[in-house]
Amino acid sequence: MNRTPGATRAKTPVRPTRRDVLKTMATASLTGLAGLTSLPGQARVKSAGDYNILWLMADEHNPFVAGFAGDRIVQTPALDGLAARGTVFGCAYTPDPICESARRAFCAGRMSSNIRLDEPNYEALGPYFSRMGLRTGWFGKQHWDELKNAFDEVGEDCDRVVRQRFIDAGLPYPEQTRLVREASTAYWGTDLNEDTVATEQALAFLDANAGQRFFLGVSYVKPHFPYCIQPEYFARYADVSIPRPRVTQAMLDDLSTAMKGDRTLYEIDKLTRAEADRARRMYYGMVSYMDDQVARVLARLDALGLRERTIVLYMSDHGEMLGQHGIWYKNTFLEGSARVPVIVSLPSALGAQLRAVDVPVNTIDLFPTLCELCGLPPPATLEGRSLVPLMNGQDAGLDRVAFSENNRRDIPARMIRTRRFKYCWYGDGMEQLYEMRGPERNAEANDLVADPAYASIVTNLRRRALAGWNPAGLWDGGGG
Repeated sequence: MNRTPGATRAKTPVRPTRRDVLKTMATASLTGLAGLTSLPGQARVKSAGDYNILWLMADEHNPFVAGFAGDRIVQTPALDGLAARGTVFGCAYTPDPICESARRAFCAGRMSSNIRLDEPNYEALGPYFSRMGLRTGWFGKQHWDELKNAFDEVGEDCDRVVRQRFIDAGLPYPEQTRLVREASTAYWGTDLNEDTVATEQALAFLDANAGQRFFLGVSYVKPHFPYCIQPEYFARYADVSIPRPRVTQAMLDDLSTAMKGDRTLYEIDKLTRAEADRARRMYYGMVSYMDDQVARVLARLDALGLRERTIVLYMSDHGEMLGQHGIWYKNTFLEGSARVPVIVSLPSALGAQLRAVDVPVNTIDLFPTLCELCGLPPPATLEGRSLVPLMNGQDAGLDRVAFSENNRRDIPARMIRTRRFKYCWYGDGMEQLYEMRGPERNAEANDLVADPAYASIVTNLRRRALAGWNPAGLWDGGGG
């Protein structure tokens, strides 16, 4: 199973107090990380493999809203095509269901709570693949802030470019909010979207670096809120009936303290059906727009004859609840938020790959996966496990588990997902246990944590979830 490397197991009371848990876990985790602080600079080395890497990612993409994920309404032909020639990880989770922490984690290959920003105990994607001899570039959203993750090339800030385009077009820059009830169509064209700029920059990078090995990251803002997209994309779904999620009073009662607060703070509890339906259609339009950007990048990759020399992956930093369980946005361990779409597509020379893998994995596993695929020595600081044995069928993944963590409104929280169960622990004393069976969008309709028949399972998963954890290292997502 996945565990924090070097962390010692702390003996945990049956129902630990928050103070006891924070003190015990922080001590254990920091002790285990003490030997990972030295990262001397090294010269670039030649890799054993001659492959490029194309890392495509979205922000806040609900794992169910894609054609390859079984949604028959949303139009995502580019992602569906990528999935058809790659491996879809149908049980992949974010290390933290909020942008900044999730991005720090997968870029460093470590859980966010184990990352030291003041005394770096990691080697991030950009510096590592540059050192390995690839020309590295990242275009679009970064949002890992203080993480040392420099690339050889980064595009001009997309927001700055877009603001100038608004000025040049004589249009006022939009003032938008995150409120679901204020979903609206854009009065500007797609050329004034940040993601269009990111695509333009990525295409220029491909053209300029087609003759050498490269690592290219293209990071889109959509379909992150605000819920706003151009009329032509909204029109695709304006008259379509998108199924409403089933929400029961028991689901609402079972929400974490932070999510109950969000329902009130962001007026979700006041949403009308019409407002929610409109926002959901807007979100589907945002996903289709993002898919069109992915299509442009993949088309250029093909036009340059690079597909058979390039490892292509797609993922999202976290999901979006879209009204499931009566909430929107992220910052929860429920499936719509904590689970993410992940696709890895390989050149045929790397061998056959399974089309679907449905054991728990985490996006921090992507870094070591790329190292193995390219025949490169992975940084010693990585906590993730390569997905290659799962992709080629050599490992059934029976021992795999996925962790996630979060600190919403000063309430640290931890999740463990096994093949059968999902257990969630919260620093205010709340716990949840779900048996992940049945229709996946409703798998968490019944919280079993108080059922005596599952008491031993709760005890076991609590111990595994909290062993060696360092909640003191969590980033406080606040109102993000």
